[in-house]
Amino acid sequence: MDLSKAPSVDVVVQVCESVLGFRQIGTLEERLVEAKASLRRIMEAGTEKRDPALVLHAALSHIFATLEKALLNTSGKFVPVLLEHLEPKLDKGVAGQLRTIQQAVVLHIRSKSSVEDMDHVYPALLTITQDLEAKQK
Repeated sequence: MDLSKAPSVDVVVQVCESVLGFRQIGTLEERLVEAKASLRRIMEAGTEKRDPALVLHAALSHIFATLEKALLNTSGKFVPVLLEHLEPKLDKGVAGQLRTIQQAVVLHIRSKSSVEDMDHVYPALLTITQDLEAKQK
């Protein structure tokens, strides 16, 4: 493979920005803001599709970004580990609420219960993420 004819990184970034709508984000703070906005959109899409596992995963990723000021890209199978990591940093009530939601989501998936049974999860997770973000400002 001849890499001498490969486009420069700058050219690739320009193509991604113009064709794909991606934009290069400079500072960590800017990347955190963009990532948290993206996670909030995922939470809203998961709410519309009534996917409690997706919303929980996005909410915990959002909480991690808020508390740790770091980005994390994990699959849903790491939700229990992520929750375990976050629990000591959260108020006991919030940590307990998240643990209860996580257990309800697991039970929902295993039992294939009605999606209506999980409707309480979405507003709770949105409220938790909003409250934590407001406290961090």
